[in-house]
Amino acid sequence: MMCLFVFVEELPNSLFQRAIIQSAPFTLPYHGKSDGNKEAKRFLKHIDCKDEDYNSDRELQWECARNKTMEEAIRAQVLTHDVVEGETPELLSLAEEWSPLLDGNFLEYDLYHGFLYDSAPTDIDLIYGFTSGEAHPFIYGVFPIKMGKTLYETAVKAIFRQDHEAVLEEFPSPCRLTQRNCDARDYLSGWANDYLFYCSNRKAIESNREINKNPQTSIKTYKYLFTQPISQTHPCEEYSCH
Repeated sequence: MMCLFVFVEELPNSLFQRAIIQSAPFTLPYHGKSDGNKEAKRFLKHIDCKDEDYNSDRELQWECARNKTMEEAIRAQVLTHDVVEGETPELLSLAEEWSPLLDGNFLEYDLYHGFLYDSAPTDIDLIYGFTSGEAHPFIYGVFPIKMGKTLYETAVKAIFRQDHEAVLEEFPSPCRLTQRNCDARDYLSGWANDYLFYCSNRKAIESNREINKNPQTSIKTYKYLFTQPISQTHPCEEYSCH
């Protein structure tokens, strides 16, 4: 991801003569400062350096946090991203750190819009691709039990927030409310893979390539898809997982 951020930033194109982009989740949003503050506040609460104990003095709270043990810090970090707790943080934050920084500078664009807005190089040969089961280990990892209709719809709401109704209309639960042993995780993993990788990669990179579409040039673009399973662990015995 960090190499791709370098690729997207408006740096001299001589840094890259060719590029291979592997498993880039273009639609993963990175978080801004306000989102970082929310996660920091949640972390401080879980490490027992709460606002009410320090009158919301961040310097004192972080001094408190720095005096905690490594085990306490790890536990607080895990709880900060715990999707079961009442605060329900963004599920997509489980897959990416929040800060949109590169060498101390805030990035102008996220990856997806960097390609759309011609921030990424357009004049070099490019190979991009992903696997057939990029999202599967994440979905099954976050939801270790079978996913019925209620849990499926709750997950979609947590991920897509204000857009969840449109998403559920397009991708309704494959399970009925009365189907006790139904499991929607494979279905969710499939279209999550399309959303995070297939569709976003295709749109972002094809838009980037279109900018330099010239029959006089020899710029080449290749796409790959790994489908060979390399694990016997469920669910990756049927997919090439991330």
